[in-house]
Amino acid sequence: MTKYGNTHRTLSLRILCALLLGTCLLGGHGTVSAIVYTMTPTNTNKNIRVNANSGSVELTLSGLATKPWQTALGDDAEATGNHATAIGAYAKATAQGNTALGDNAKAEGTSADGMSATAIGAGAYATRGGSSLGNYAYARGDNSVAFGSGAKTGTESSPASGTEAIAIGYTAKAQKKWAIAIGSGANADGESATVLGYKAKASGKNALALGYNATASLENSVAIGYNSSVGAANTVSFGSSGATRRLMYVSAGESDTDAANFGQLIRSAGLSGSKLQFYTQAANKAFEVDLSSLSGAGGAVIGGGSVAYTATGNGTLTLKNGVGSTIASIAGFTDKYTTGVELVGNTVTFTRNDGGTYSFELPASAGSGGMASLKFAGDDGPVITKTDGQKMDILGGAAPAALSDNNIGVASEAGALKVKLAKDIQGISSLTTESGVKIDAAGLHAGNKKVTGVADGTADSDAVNFKQLKNLDKKMTGNTTAIAANKADIAANKAAINSIKTQDGVVAPAGTAKATEFVKGTTVYDYLHGNTISLGKDSAATGMNSIAIGFGNQVTGKGSGAFGDPTTITGNGSYSVGNGNTISGNNTFVLGSNVNTSAKNAVVLGNNSEGADNAVSVGAKGSERQIKNVADGTADSDAVTVRQLNKAAGFDVNTIDADLKAANNHISSLDNRLSKVGAGAAALAALHPMDLTDDKWSVAAGLGHYKNANAAAVGLFYRPSEAVLLSVGGAFGGGENMLNAGVSVAVGSGTVKGTSGTMAKRVADLEADNENLRRELEEIKAMLKK
Repeated sequence: MTKYGNTHRTLSLRILCALLLGTCLLGGHGTVSAIVYTMTPTNTNKNIRVNANSGSVELTLSGLATKPWQTALGDDAEATGNHATAIGAYAKATAQGNTALGDNAKAEGTSADGMSATAIGAGAYATRGGSSLGNYAYARGDNSVAFGSGAKTGTESSPASGTEAIAIGYTAKAQKKWAIAIGSGANADGESATVLGYKAKASGKNALALGYNATASLENSVAIGYNSSVGAANTVSFGSSGATRRLMYVSAGESDTDAANFGQLIRSAGLSGSKLQFYTQAANKAFEVDLSSLSGAGGAVIGGGSVAYTATGNGTLTLKNGVGSTIASIAGFTDKYTTGVELVGNTVTFTRNDGGTYSFELPASAGSGGMASLKFAGDDGPVITKTDGQKMDILGGAAPAALSDNNIGVASEAGALKVKLAKDIQGISSLTTESGVKIDAAGLHAGNKKVTGVADGTADSDAVNFKQLKNLDKKMTGNTTAIAANKADIAANKAAINSIKTQDGVVAPAGTAKATEFVKGTTVYDYLHGNTISLGKDSAATGMNSIAIGFGNQVTGKGSGAFGDPTTITGNGSYSVGNGNTISGNNTFVLGSNVNTSAKNAVVLGNNSEGADNAVSVGAKGSERQIKNVADGTADSDAVTVRQLNKAAGFDVNTIDADLKAANNHISSLDNRLSKVGAGAAALAALHPMDLTDDKWSVAAGLGHYKNANAAAVGLFYRPSEAVLLSVGGAFGGGENMLNAGVSVAVGSGTVKGTSGTMAKRVADLEADNENLRRELEEIKAMLKK
């Protein structure tokens, strides 16, 4: 562009521009007259005006574009890089290929970067391959994406910290490398952290937070569900210390790192048919209790109990729930023990609690007043002899205050007195083994083993404590792969954003009746609806701080979001990732498709799963799923693994090797299907319309290859007008067929529309008209010479 220079050269160039511009805009009809004002350093009128009959075009040249192929439009707009575009007051595009669109928008960088940045929106900022869309959206890191009003990647003090980060949503922040934050107020503050949900936060490295206000603050941690938080690194939490959830519809675990369900725990605890079996410490069976006698205990969790005996040996077993209420009382136990001893002459008589007696005779030499001597022997063999008047010490090793009554008896068998421990111990405060296992009034303590974040299950398919959650690792790995694919899609969308034209047209956001111009003069109107985001046909986000991305999504709940195809969310603080879901409960997170739930404060994972209040579900009745790759639990509310459960139950699981091989075969089959789908997607990507033709129809074909799969694709394109393109295509091969259909519409009327074919035809027509004018001019000159 020549801003100042030779008057004659400037005048000639502007006459030619005016003639060509007027001819193109008016289709070559009418008389064209050009009024051109020469630009000099002292000339303040910098307009080019083309008048043709009643039509006119006026271009304001107050922007600064100092090199070829630059566009600067607006007060003090600057485009200083090759192929750069700056549109809007004070907009700046300072590197090659950069685009800044909006009042005070900035797309910065240097030509050496080799990366084009795009900033769209008032005060938007992007640099080094970044893309920002929304008022004051900042994409600071290399190749980062910020989408939504106030969305930010990286930090002002350390822009490089946001390399390849993604922030989508009102005030969403992804401040570290490779971080992803999706949702209003979402904050991914850890390296490679991922956040999905309103005000969710992941500050730990490689952490994942899913759901409204979920927090994953430690490295490699996962928090799933409303208000969930983690208490240790490398853990998965579905709740918090004060708000636990049950994990429902869990299949029975098979390998050591699988989660075990409640039914497995009951079976390993000694339930046999309808009998509850009680064992002594030495694993000798003592007695059985018919479960039918546990009246009122059905479905309750046993939190404690006691056994009491009367003086006659009649016993009662009492069971209590977790809050101390009695849920069952079983009477009828009997025991025999010694209650007294009497010496009459040389006869010693012992009395039992049931009234029975047994006795033995002392040596005759003892006389009526006592004994000459007695010999004592223990299990170890040596004999101790005590004469009359000597003391015999019998020591137990415990202080009197630590002793209990009625637990030890003496029985006469085969000419010897045997000291025996009662089968049913009573009146003791605790029992501790050498291995550290302890039983007291609070329950059973297994050393340092703990369970956290999981409430007690009550049905066969409920989760039990210890180590269940890590089985979600494979599902989380699948989500990571899906997010990586979304990342590639976003990068492709960046190229599409670069092609935005400042055409003057009508914009009517989904769900509103308001319509106005997207670009008018130097003003760029904002249609991000303040604190909501809606993307996709028939999608609407009407709740405060809500998001609807996909086709046909309807989000009316506050702080809720839907990602996928037709999904309806009326609950507050709820999120859906998948297709065809309906969520009416508050603070519920759904990851999957075809889920219909009204559960509150729930997490529902997997297609066709069912939810329940304050619970995590990975399936439904009749369609349970396993949770695999679960680490051993260490706290009271941790999930247990099959390895831990089998160790407690005393059996081996090595015989399941064949089942694991079958599972591997299923995974291999799934890998083949994914390869076929990848080949089909590659074939569809090869379809492109032709625009260098006068025909409205064009046909395209493509081939795709991915890993060991191949596919072919055919596409049909129809252009009914210069502003509309319709397309339909399909990919076929390997049994995994795919179809797609699309429509592309150019909006606005601010610039000349036309495909490459139509523009080429217009240029040819202009050249023909110029040739006719030249010949007519030659004829006039010849006539004047005569």
